[in-house]
Amino acid sequence: MSDSWERIRPDPIDPIVDLGMQQLGAWLKMSRRVSGMTQQHLENLTGIDQTTLSRLENGRLRSLRLMRLARLVGALHDPRLAAVDPWGR
Repeated sequence: MSDSWERIRPDPIDPIVDLGMQQLGAWLKMSRRVSGMTQQHLENLTGIDQTTLSRLENGRLRSLRLMRLARLVGALHDPRLAAVDPWGR
């Protein structure tokens, strides 16, 4: 019985990953609010459902595809990221 439990129990979250997801969520919430967007508006822009956005903003999401992250960053136009020139100019 112990062996089967070991196979189905999820791996513990790496503390660094956990902290990073919390910080990412806090940044997302702040950037969204500064942009004057609701979660529903951000869902409409990115195709990422509002429930997922809420879980991410509140540090409860444990997985996020890079393409979804790129969609969020692109939709929010955060000026703090403007120092990064994607075209290398």
